[in-house]
Amino acid sequence: MQDIDEAALQAEQEEREALGRIVLAFKDYRRAAEAEVARWEHNYQKLPNHHKFLLPSLPQKFAKARQNIYVNQFFIASLLAAFEGDGDGSLIPPHLANPSDAAEQAASSRQHASPGDVEKVRYVLKNVARDWSAECAGEREQCYGPILEELRELFKDRAADAPRPRVLVPGAGLGRLCCEVAGLGYEAQGNEFSYFMLLTSSFLLNCTAEAEQYTLYPWLHSNCNSLSDADQLRGVAVPDKHPTDIVAGPGLLSMCAGDFLEVYGTPAMAAAFDCVVTCFFIDTAHNVVQYLEVISHCLKKGGAWVNLGPLLYHWADGRPDELSIEVSLEDIRRVAQQLGFKLVKESSIPAPYIANTRSMYQTIYNACFWTMIKERENPMSAEARSTWHRQFGELPGHMAPPPPPPPHPPPREPASQHQHQHQAPEQLAEQRGSGA
Repeated sequence: MQDIDEAALQAEQEEREALGRIVLAFKDYRRAAEAEVARWEHNYQKLPNHHKFLLPSLPQKFAKARQNIYVNQFFIASLLAAFEGDGDGSLIPPHLANPSDAAEQAASSRQHASPGDVEKVRYVLKNVARDWSAECAGEREQCYGPILEELRELFKDRAADAPRPRVLVPGAGLGRLCCEVAGLGYEAQGNEFSYFMLLTSSFLLNCTAEAEQYTLYPWLHSNCNSLSDADQLRGVAVPDKHPTDIVAGPGLLSMCAGDFLEVYGTPAMAAAFDCVVTCFFIDTAHNVVQYLEVISHCLKKGGAWVNLGPLLYHWADGRPDELSIEVSLEDIRRVAQQLGFKLVKESSIPAPYIANTRSMYQTIYNACFWTMIKERENPMSAEARSTWHRQFGELPGHMAPPPPPPPHPPPREPASQHQHQHQAPEQLAEQRGSGA
């Protein structure tokens, strides 16, 4: 028992250290962004006067960029304020209370956030635009639209008095797809591992008071491939819709924090869902076969797996000792069939990811879109799970709702219910977006 308690305390400490590093990155956003603008100014000052004369608008651009950075920092400060508290009343796990203190501890060992963590904050801002701005509605329609239409088709013959279908969305990011699934009247549960995403999604889902409450400038950080300064420095209003205006009713949306394999590979999650939706997710695995096993495990027999995305394996360019199993689409089909799935529908769909529509550089994936039905149980899964639990026991964890909202403005009712599982510290993964 003492060993278990010590392991749990160690896990909590590691989790708090990871949170501190990420909160430090959010707090360091303005300093790092203004340093980049200072680089632009420094290079401009090195030009001869007659070249400066030909580029008279650049000083005004630099000043506007600084103003936009300040506005972005206001959004970040509002986000972080939602998580301050002592954890009393189960509003936030006690070991994660007062994340600013954890950030100060992280700062004691490093003066500033790492460049990789700073870049992730900028990536989050782009994702906020992707999921929660009117400008990116077209991208959401390309990626989320086919999934939502497929869910309608799958459950169109459900009896009026039948239980609501339960849909799991791992890799839920900032929660928009989960909201849209709950908007169909289904029980949607999102799962996310990244603290960058978890903090931001909790804020957007639970702590915003109205549509278009904040303005962000997600594209300002790069001068490359801009058609105009106005395009680069344009803002987007978020959220385009308040989450409670999307979700069809109370109790339909929940978010669970933790590693997908650890949370949903347990016996308690066996056959827990009628459908699993994976959108730009399966290639985030170190071992994609494990993902398929757990998807099968938590699906009911006869349940559906709906997938859309590419195979940009995130760990393919990682450290030599970092596990990364990269297989073809053909291999994934074959493995899925061996695990008890039947492919009933498949097509290719052009799908962007955090695309800046006014950039000269665009990344469009020829994403695979499929529906598979779980016809039988995975013949190996029961034995494998039994072996795991004999060797390692149950995974430690606890559940808690999201942190409290900031005092101003008064929030609406939360759109989601949050659950929490212990997480290991994050590692950097390759980002999908063009960054342009």
